Order: sequence, then structure tokens, then C-alpha cells
Amino acid sequence: WLSKRSMLAQYARILLRSMDTSWPGRQRHQRELAIFTSPRELAREGRATKEALAELPEVCASLGVHCAMAVAAPAFVVHPERRETTFWYFGHDPSTVDPDAPTRFFADNAPADLPVLDLTPPLRKAADAGQGPLYFTLDGHWTAEGHRVVGDALTPFLAAELDR
Repeated sequence: WLSKRSMLAQYARILLRSMDTSWPGRQRHQRELAIFTSPRELAREGRATKEALAELPEVCASLGVHCAMAVAAPAFVVHPERRETTFWYFGHDPSTVDPDAPTRFFADNAPADLPVLDLTPPLRKAADAGQGPLYFTLDGHWTAEGHRVVGDALTPFLAAELDR
């Protein structure tokens, strides 16, 4: 009854479950975060993404659609104050974090004819200007303000792509 009605009880339940090293979600998060701390892990984990990106223009052409890509940064990339706790909590050394490594990976591996929009700069600008919160505290999804910032960035990008 309490956990359905209390944010504090829900937070405690999430925290206790995520501290359990046998919880598969914790292990998945550890693997996902490794791409920010290890170039070797980024290369290993990025192989399938690199292959998919290389095939994307052909797939788009076969479907007769114009494709573009937007790269969305996680909360700890936009809000550096969340970085240390996030990585420490999942067993990574926060001093080894390169928050922009995955974005560079996408930019380096995107086909030349695939338009790419990096949403990190507009989100960082909004965060630096005190707009927000842009992300929810207990999950990495955008708040209404985060969606507004992303929408404002996507609108001219998509309009230009539709005019091509």
C-alpha cells in the first residue's frame, strides 16, 4: 500500500534493488555505462551500431524515405553534477568518464549522407541557463522542459530536412 502512494518508499525500493549486485538491471547499467569509461568497451559495444549505421542509407533508400538521426545525451552528460554518483554507484571510476565519447562515436561512424543532430549542446545550454529540470531524478527521461528544449532543437533541423 505504502509503496504505491509514497515517492520515498518507491525510491527506497529502487535503491535497495539496484544495490543488489545480482539484480540483472544493475549489471545491464554497468555494461551500458562502460562505454563512457573505456574506449575498448565503446569499440566492442559499438560494433553492431557501426554496422547498422553503415546499412542505414541503403535501408532508407529501399524504403523510399529520407532518414536523419538525433543523438540524445543521458542526464549525467548534460548535468555533470550527476556524473560522479552515477558512475560510482555502478562500480566505475568517475575520473575515467569521457561524457562525449559515445556522441563522437556516432558522429565518426554516421554515413556522410546521413544528417545528424547532436542534442547535447542545446540541452547543456538550457541546463547552464538554469532551465529545468530537464531530466527526472529517478530515471533518465526528459521532463516537460527537457522535451521543450529538444523540440526547439529538432524543429529547425527537421524542417530543413523536409525541404531537401
